[in-house]
Amino acid sequence: MKISIVTVCFNAAATISDTLESVGSQDYPDIEHILIDGASTDNTMRIVEENGKHLVKVISEPDKGLYDAMNKGWRMATGEYVGFLHSDDFFANETCVRKIVDHALSNKSDVILGDIQIIDPIETDNTRRQYSAKDFHVGLIEQGYAPPHPGQYIRRSLFEKYGGFDLQYPLASDFDLIARFLYVNNASFSHLAVPIVKMRHGGLSSNNLLANIKMFEEVYRSNKNNGIPTSRATILKRYFRKARQFFPV
Repeated sequence: MKISIVTVCFNAAATISDTLESVGSQDYPDIEHILIDGASTDNTMRIVEENGKHLVKVISEPDKGLYDAMNKGWRMATGEYVGFLHSDDFFANETCVRKIVDHALSNKSDVILGDIQIIDPIETDNTRRQYSAKDFHVGLIEQGYAPPHPGQYIRRSLFEKYGGFDLQYPLASDFDLIARFLYVNNASFSHLAVPIVKMRHGGLSSNNLLANIKMFEEVYRSNKNNGIPTSRATILKRYFRKARQFFPV
């Protein structure tokens, strides 16, 4: 089984080598690693040339943002499952892709939901939050809650049938995508109960109040547009659930 891994980056010279090394060191052989760069102006592409010998496809060109680049990536993919490992992220160890494949072969699910660890951006052995899909069920999407995006491995056929990331949601398109796949179109899913990705803490919506408000509204609008029962009061519940991530599992 071929697994496609899409890495999206822009001016990621400080972290991209960790991402490339973690894919290149996987003990599973049939990996298609695709890198989509948004025309970086730092040393990102030089590092990619030096450390990305295993990469199957690389493009570097301007884009319309993160989700536009992610759409480019899955459209280039040829693997049975597609996952996204961004330039701030890396696999937890060298066996992660093999575990994903073994789980896919035994469960036959359309979507595999792995766990992630959100780590300190400098001290990467320091786990700040545990983000598990263990208790996820589709009803939580009504609350605006989705399983961890970097832990999702999705059949490519779902993208081809139901479309990719909707650019009308600049912050919440990953939520909208999984809501369409799992809630609206009843794709099957199963939980892979191991941390497969370490994700550096940060990003626009992590500590930015205005961005959090905008994401909240995008999640609400996505649910309304997809015909998913919801309300702003209901979506507020997701923040109480997220608080559990700060406690070890």
